[in-house]
Amino acid sequence: MAEGIFNHLAESGSLHAKSAGLAAGSGYPAAQSSQQAAKAYGIDLSRHRSQPVTPELVREAKLILAMTKSQEEEILERYPKSQGKVFTLKEYAGMQGDIVDPIGLDLKVYQKVFDEIRDAVEKVFRKIGATENRSA
Repeated sequence: MAEGIFNHLAESGSLHAKSAGLAAGSGYPAAQSSQQAAKAYGIDLSRHRSQPVTPELVREAKLILAMTKSQEEEILERYPKSQGKVFTLKEYAGMQGDIVDPIGLDLKVYQKVFDEIRDAVEKVFRKIGATENRSA
């Protein structure tokens, strides 16, 4: 959901987000409930396909935002050279806590998580956008 929200905000700009998971398989669509929650905000996740975190993705990324502190720690453990560019989404947004994984829960939970992610991503987008504008 975070990738879809960020890329929706960045549609006309040069910024782009990619989503990858520590335990993700490759090529799976977004959960139906994720798609429904996003659709309510005009965001289409139907073309999204999952992918695992890879050394190449980590190397190419300017910024890596994990949903939880434990995911952040696992990324740093697997890829120590990524130190300094790995944070939790909420941490980078100036917020506290983790984003709960709604997998297997009902649509209301997905909608709540979507709103939480959207709030954090909007803050990150403003922060990154301000940085991009200063360096341009």
